[in-house]
Amino acid sequence: MPHPPFAPLLLTANRRRQAVALSPAEDQLARRLGEDVTLSELAQRLGKRPETLRSQLKALYRKLRVNSRHAAVDLLHRIGWFTQTGD
Repeated sequence: MPHPPFAPLLLTANRRRQAVALSPAEDQLARRLGEDVTLSELAQRLGKRPETLRSQLKALYRKLRVNSRHAAVDLLHRIGWFTQTGD
């Protein structure tokens, strides 16, 4: 039986970070994607311009191989991104 996508990412936080290889800015954005706010509001909370955040969001989607915020949040939850610790 084939392994589900991102199955290797269920190991440790370190392995997840290495496998998805997000930049610090993308990681910060990924952790806030689930908030019920618009992209403009999120940009304001993070102290960034909406255009900058849009660019980082596109890069994040590309790395996760998704095409929507909902799909990104769903995948990040499934691989345990939101429960990472400093291991």
